[in-house]
Formats: sequence, structure tokens, C-alpha cells
Amino acid sequence: DGGSSGRGLFTWRNALLGGVGAFALLGVVATVVVLTRVAPTETGTAASAARARGDRPVVAVLPFTSGGTEAESRTLSLGLHDDLLTRLSKIQSLRVISRTSMMQYQETTKDIRSIGEELGAAAILEGSVLTVGDQVSINAQLIDAVTDEHLWAENYQRVYTVQNLFYLQREIAEQITSALSATLLPEERSELAAVPTEDLDAYNFFLRGNTYFNNGPRSEDFEVAFQMYERSVELDPDFAEAWAKLSLAHSQRCQNYNSCSRPAVRTATLDAASKALSLAPSLPEALVAMGYYHYSIEKDYPRALEYAQRAAESGYDDAEVHHLLGAI
Repeated sequence: DGGSSGRGLFTWRNALLGGVGAFALLGVVATVVVLTRVAPTETGTAASAARARGDRPVVAVLPFTSGGTEAESRTLSLGLHDDLLTRLSKIQSLRVISRTSMMQYQETTKDIRSIGEELGAAAILEGSVLTVGDQVSINAQLIDAVTDEHLWAENYQRVYTVQNLFYLQREIAEQITSALSATLLPEERSELAAVPTEDLDAYNFFLRGNTYFNNGPRSEDFEVAFQMYERSVELDPDFAEAWAKLSLAHSQRCQNYNSCSRPAVRTATLDAASKALSLAPSLPEALVAMGYYHYSIEKDYPRALEYAQRAAESGYDDAEVHHLLGAI
């Protein structure tokens, strides 16, 4: 009803994200599932049938498996999964399923074909992340869910630098797009090649912040997300994505605790969103953050809709955009 709609905005979402939080702490199971809306043909895969019909492959992402026992490996595996999901969601020729939709396959023993049949999947990407000293290793393999054959596989071993981490994400995203014969626009390729921050510590704090952020604003450790994001922008004041997430965290927390009218909250939320937009005016995450500011704090729904639509029109297919549009 009208009196409870504000508080209810994130209530159902938190119920979903609660499971994500528990799962995220384990840092296990790594799959990216590429889905299509059509069945396979007798002479080809579901992906080829989708291309024949002009459909976009739909991508759903689960966290990468941590290849080690160290906390750093687990944090990195979760963070890279989250960042890869964001990058894939900016490729217009793909559709991306939200992370929470795939939690039913946590630690699943089902084989690739079974998962593919249940989801109408074209292909499944399995991967793991391991850090040892100053080295990072990522294993990835894309498997046809119909034939159970490898479409692509690679083992990446690089020095653990922020540039290499972004390079590896770009390489994986490009390989997924290529294997599915999807189109990667020049501006999308350029965006994949961009390095949002050159400070490894700032990026690691950002990844940690995302882990706690994904637990939902009513989780006991949601406050840690603020600490991580604030530390990230302190180390790199030009890290637009971290500023956007900091603003979004403020919006979600105040929405859940009815504190959006407090001057300090309003100022912190707006300042972070404005900083993100000043650094990257077309960054979808910054547009979403400003949209949530106008929705949650200003109650200016037309203005909130403007920012949400700009993010959607950029090709950004993240679930957060659709959630904001639906809430408005």
C-alpha cells in the first residue's frame, strides 16, 4: 500500500540477497551460464538457433570458485565475478540474468546438460581464481550445454596488478561474445578496455565493498561496505564506480531505516552521486546512483525516471536498472 511502499522497495530484494550474503562468504561454485530463449535444433546448438531467430543470448553469472584457502583468493573470486557481471551487462548483444537467480545451483552436483536443460542454456562458463604471492591465476572454460563440448578454454597467469585484472575480465567477456557470435560494438570494446582505477588497493577495497553491499542493507555487516567504499575513494578520488556504489549504499540504507530525511544522509548521498557523474557523465552506475537519490531522498520520481531511463538507454542491462524503473 502507499504507506509502506517506500520501506517495501528493498524488503523483497533483501530476502533474495540474504542468501547471496551467506553464499558470498563461502566463495564457492563458479559458473557463468549463457542462456537462450529457444530450444536447440537437430543440427545445431541453442545458441545457433537463437542467432537464426535474431534473439540475444542471455547471460546469468554465478561466482567464480576460489582456487585457494586464503581470504584474499576468496574475496577476489567473488569480486571478479561481480565486476565481470557488470561488464557483460553493458554488452547490448547479450542479456544478463541477475546473480540471485542462479543461487539454486550453489554447490550443485548436477551435470552441465542437466543445468542446460533446466535453464534453456546455450553454454556454461566455469572458472576459478587463485592468488599466490604476487601472481593471479584464472581458469575459464566455456562448455556447450547441449553437446557438452568445450567451446573455449583458457588458463591465465599474470602478475597480480589492477591492469591485469581488468585485462583478464575484458578477455573473458570478449571470448564469451565471440563464442556466441554476438556483436561487440566499438564503443563497448573501448569500454571493456578502460581501466577505472590504477590503484590496486583501491580496487581491492571496492571489491570487498561489493561483497558486503550484496548482503543487503539489513545485514549486520552492511556497514562494512561503507568503510570499504570510503577507503577506496580515499585512495583514488577519481574512481567513479566506487563513488557511485557509495551513493547507492547510502540510498539503500536510509530507505530501509527511514532516515532519508536527515540532512547528513541527503548530503552524503548526493555528494557521492554527483562526484561519480562529474568524473564519468555517461557511467551507467553513476546514473543509477543519482536515480536512486532522487527516488529515495528527494521523492522526485520524474527526475529519478530520467536517470534510470538514461542508464537503460545506454545498453546497461543490470538488474538494478530494472528494479529502479519498476519501483518508480
